[in-house]
Amino acid sequence: MNHLSLVWSFFRSQKLGLVCCFTSVFFLGFGSFLMAARQDVYGTLGLDDFRFFFQPLRWLHAWFYLLAASLAVWGMSSLVCALDTLAKRIRGRAFHPAAFGPILLHVAFFLALVAHLWGGLAAETGQRVVTPAGTELEGAIYRAVSLSVERHPTGMPRQISAILERTSGAGAKPEPVTIAYNQPLVFEAGAREYLLGNVGQTPVAKLRSGGEELELSAGEAGRLGSAEIRLSRLYTGPKTRMPVAFVTTVGASPIEVALPLGGKSPDGKLEFAGLRTAPYVVLTKRTNPSVPLVLLVTLLLVAGVGLTVWKRLRRGSRAAA
Repeated sequence: MNHLSLVWSFFRSQKLGLVCCFTSVFFLGFGSFLMAARQDVYGTLGLDDFRFFFQPLRWLHAWFYLLAASLAVWGMSSLVCALDTLAKRIRGRAFHPAAFGPILLHVAFFLALVAHLWGGLAAETGQRVVTPAGTELEGAIYRAVSLSVERHPTGMPRQISAILERTSGAGAKPEPVTIAYNQPLVFEAGAREYLLGNVGQTPVAKLRSGGEELELSAGEAGRLGSAEIRLSRLYTGPKTRMPVAFVTTVGASPIEVALPLGGKSPDGKLEFAGLRTAPYVVLTKRTNPSVPLVLLVTLLLVAGVGLTVWKRLRRGSRAAA
């Protein structure tokens, strides 16, 4: 028996799969207890970000490195078993669909491990804030319209949702979009999604110039008339006796003016016409290119389980006959 046959026999061994299974379960449990006990180290770990464990390498992460090695051997064993079973089916001319159930299950498990690895190394997380003035997301403009909070009898929030307006292009009619903790915005079959984060109310200044009006919150910019302006700061108290908006012109020579509520700029062209509170929504952008692969894994699992059950039912019916 040559070396390749020895390696093949080693990875297709059912005992190897059982050893890897128990080893992986042990290190998963150990890691869960360790992460709960050492929040000073693992408190910043986000979702399934594997890069955390390598930036930098630490002895405290040894359990994860051993877990990764165990899963790698287990995945390779699963793939070898699938190929070995497929070769036997072809040699034996067993082409009935029910005979391929176990093969699909092994392939699904291997691809699931690949998807976890891909997502853990390539996934990215960021934040975007949606305000009433509008925020560009995925080629459309989203505006925060309202917030809805359902509460328990004790007063604690039970469900929080936000109503946004989406405008897909110039002249397009705005359409309402609801986002909640279990209802994210999903794009490209889940490869990119926006999860609901923090919500709240923010003061919004109404600025008027030449019959046109523009509403901005602090830090936002927009065009009013022929000028591009930015609301750099907005004070509503208690440091000031009345609300004051600091507006800066955007250009080569920016000029900032302080406008009290109801006041106008020195040239009389810009007026701080009103103040109201409006909702804002903080979205967590999650980019995970492995999500479509996860969907494929789900389909393979369903097909594999269905074919395996069908195979057992056929055996049972033959035995009964």
